[in-house]
Amino acid sequence: MSIFSCLHLWMKVSLANFSLLTTLLSKSPLAFSPQITMVPTSFSSSASSSSSAAAAARRQHTHQSYLLTNYLLLGAASGCIFLTLSLRLLPSPCGLLLISLHSLTAIAAATAAAAPASSDRSHAAHTAAAALTAIFQGATALLAFTRTPDFLAELRSYVREDDAAVILKMVGGLCAAIFCLEWVVMALAFALRFGDGDGEDCGKVKHAGNFCPWQLRA
Repeated sequence: MSIFSCLHLWMKVSLANFSLLTTLLSKSPLAFSPQITMVPTSFSSSASSSSSAAAAARRQHTHQSYLLTNYLLLGAASGCIFLTLSLRLLPSPCGLLLISLHSLTAIAAATAAAAPASSDRSHAAHTAAAALTAIFQGATALLAFTRTPDFLAELRSYVREDDAAVILKMVGGLCAAIFCLEWVVMALAFALRFGDGDGEDCGKVKHAGNFCPWQLRA
């Protein structure tokens, strides 16, 4: 047998083997397809229940911090009213404005602690009131510390000047604390409102269907 005959025979055998291999591969497409397995529904339900429990615990802690901050605001505002009245039992017009500011702060804190904002409108109203209260309380604190004699003259205090200055600086310290607490309250109110919106979105997704894309694992 010549060399050309051997080469011709080898090429025929190779082509026959290649066609046979191609036929086998075409009949078994799963050999190169990714295996898709379904995650058990019990696993996905347990994961969702654990995540919802963790979210509920975080919301409870945030709500407790929100209540505590509002109670601190209520106490600080009440202390400011008491100290302002101790400077003059029948306050001057400036003293009346100061007492009105502290009274509004106490009323807003008590209202927020009793019933947190449940709608977008009430949340916006509470945020605006807290921001304005924080601004005026911060301005009062600055006046109490930097313009103490002039502030006492406007309050028309009948207490001795040295004692009145100490009392007014105590009022300024409480106003500074109220200024900081108001921003903390606004941050916690936003966290609570954001958590409510996130929960509503999760509920909509949950009721949309039982199939979840993360139940497929490649």
